[in-house]
Amino acid sequence: MINEDTYDTLRVRVNHVDLFKNTLQYSTRIVNIKVSGPIELVGPENQVLNGGQISLYFNSKKEKGTGKIILTIDNIVKEITVPVK
Repeated sequence: MINEDTYDTLRVRVNHVDLFKNTLQYSTRIVNIKVSGPIELVGPENQVLNGGQISLYFNSKKEKGTGKIILTIDNIVKEITVPVK
């Protein structure tokens, strides 16, 4: 993400898949989103999958550094590191 005259926006797509990478189209699990660093989540911290997938949006703040996004669905945890320049 790059800060210039305004903030930058990042889209993260989340798919709930089986062992064969097929999207679980009837999944309506809750995704818990935690954010730290110079980024912020657009929307609530808990969001529901629709058709086994969801798109999440994040805005950069007027700071530089490394942001961290932690996504949790049941006992599955995924951590994403985002550089902000």
